[in-house]
Amino acid sequence: MKASALSSPTSFCLLQLPHDVQLPILLAFGIRELVICRQMCRSLAQLIDDDVSVRYKIELARAGRTDGTPSAAVTVVDRLAALLKHRARCCAGDHPLERLHGNPFGSRSTFATNGLVTTVAEGVVHLWRPAGTGTGIGELTFAHSMQQLGLAGVGGTSSCVGDVAQDLLVFTEKIMGTP
Repeated sequence: MKASALSSPTSFCLLQLPHDVQLPILLAFGIRELVICRQMCRSLAQLIDDDVSVRYKIELARAGRTDGTPSAAVTVVDRLAALLKHRARCCAGDHPLERLHGNPFGSRSTFATNGLVTTVAEGVVHLWRPAGTGTGIGELTFAHSMQQLGLAGVGGTSSCVGDVAQDLLVFTEKIMGTP
């Protein structure tokens, strides 16, 4: 070998490669690198925007999700369409939630913890959790008398908080004259 061949630097230009070679390289990049490539180079931006697999990878990261096991029944095109629909629904504020207008529980004290709204009024415990956006969790409503729950002796100035995951209701009662 000649000394000049050893000392000459080699260069690599992604844009000089054919598109069918560029795409696997882009898919090996992380999300940060893909976004930088898209912002810095019009040719790469066009390639990224035109390829479903690269767009799916970016949308998946944008939604904060990870890809599951590939399925023959659901194509990448279908999964990308579902992600884009989900993002459009979230950005539009079109959430499948029941809206609370005014104060549905009157002037009673209402607590909201872990997405669960609870109140105790006239001896009845009311719990409400709106449906989850895109999670498949349905709305939860619960209303039982204190007597049904075995709390008939609890006074009228009580309150309650709940945790659905633990199947737990915690009641507190204020006894007049105590700190």
